Amino acid sequence: LAVDLDVGEPDSDTGATHAQFAKITNALGRSVEAIRMLVDDATMLSGAAVEGRLSVRAEASRHQGDFRKIVKGVNDTLDAVINPVNEAAQVLEKVAARDLTPRVQGDYKGDLGRIKAAVNQAVDNLDKALSQVNQATEQVSSASQQISAGSQSLAQGANEQASSLEEVSSSLEEMASMTRRNAENALLARNLASEADGNAGAGAEAMSRMNTAIAKIKDGSDQTAKI
Repeated sequence: LAVDLDVGEPDSDTGATHAQFAKITNALGRSVEAIRMLVDDATMLSGAAVEGRLSVRAEASRHQGDFRKIVKGVNDTLDAVINPVNEAAQVLEKVAARDLTPRVQGDYKGDLGRIKAAVNQAVDNLDKALSQVNQATEQVSSASQQISAGSQSLAQGANEQASSLEEVSSSLEEMASMTRRNAENALLARNLASEADGNAGAGAEAMSRMNTAIAKIKDGSDQTAKI
C-alpha cells in the first residue's frame, strides 16, 4: 500500500507544522483502515470456508493497490477450488437421480485432477456394476420364464398322466369285473358239468338196466319160441 507521507519542507510556522502532522495522521488513518478492511475480508473468507460456504467472495473493489490484488487472488483461489467441487457435486447429484451419463469435464490439475479422476472412476464402476446387475437380472428373468414354461409342461404332463392312470384304473376295474363274472361263469359251468356228468352216469345205469331187461325179454322170447 503506497502511502503519501510527503510533508513538504520544514517550516518554522506553527500552522504549517500542524498541517503537516494532520497530513501524516490522515495517511496513517487511511493505511490503518485499509489494513482493517483487508483483515475483515480475510477473516470473513476463512470463516465462510470453514463453514463450507465456498461460494462467498470478498468485494475486491473496496481495496486499493496491492490489497486489491491480494483479495482478488484469494477470490480466484477459492474459484479454482470451488469450481471442480461444484462440478463433482453436480455429477454426483445426477448420479443420485439415476443418471449415470455425466462426468466431470473441467481441466483440473494436481489434487483437483485426482478428485476429477476419482469421481469419474467411481461413476464408471457404478455404471459397469449396474450393467452387470441388469444382465444378471435379464438372465434370471429368462431362466424364470423357462422354468415357468417347464413347470407348465410338467403340470400338463402330470394331468395327462393322471388322466391315463384314471383310464387304466377304469380298465382294471372293468377287467376285475369281467374276471369276477368269468369266475362266476366258470363255477356255473363246472356245476353244470358236474350235473351233466351225474345225469350221464344215471343215464348209463338206466341203459344198462334196460339192456339187461331186453336180454331177459329176448331169452324169454327164445324160450317161448322153443316151446
